[in-house]
Amino acid sequence: MEILQIRKTLKRKVIEESGPVDRIVEEVYHAANRQFQSNDLIINLPAIHIMKNTFQKQRRNTRPPIPQSTEQFPYPLADVYCKTTKGELFLLYDGSLGGTRSLVFASYNDIVYLLQQEYWYSDGTFYTCPSIFYQIYSIHTYYISSPHPKIYIAIDLLQKEQSLASIARVRDDMAA
Repeated sequence: MEILQIRKTLKRKVIEESGPVDRIVEEVYHAANRQFQSNDLIINLPAIHIMKNTFQKQRRNTRPPIPQSTEQFPYPLADVYCKTTKGELFLLYDGSLGGTRSLVFASYNDIVYLLQQEYWYSDGTFYTCPSIFYQIYSIHTYYISSPHPKIYIAIDLLQKEQSLASIARVRDDMAA
């Protein structure tokens, strides 16, 4: 009975939460290990790597497939991709910048913090970018000698005009 409850809890958390499946499985597994003093329960559970694989498949079955191009990207994006884990709006802009589709992500608090800073810094990365985008461009500030990203822009194609349009769009939205 307890094993069934653990599996139900895991399934619910994997579907409802947006965190990594591995972390969710490990948290529930270790909580069960602490809660039940007997090792009999843990012995009867599947191996932790099997549970991770099973629940990763479960999550994939409940989420839309990963698009292979920006044309396949749904418009508008589902709420699960537009909000923070606390339910705050995170998608600032979804539309055309410089002639290609771009996504601009920032929370309200990050925008307020950015407006209070005298200097902004920007950077672009190609290596951690989802494959359907060309680049992730970030705008950040420095606090105690370390960067703090505040805005993320997913760019389909690298174009100077698009980057400038992205920054202008963020500036206009912050002024509104």
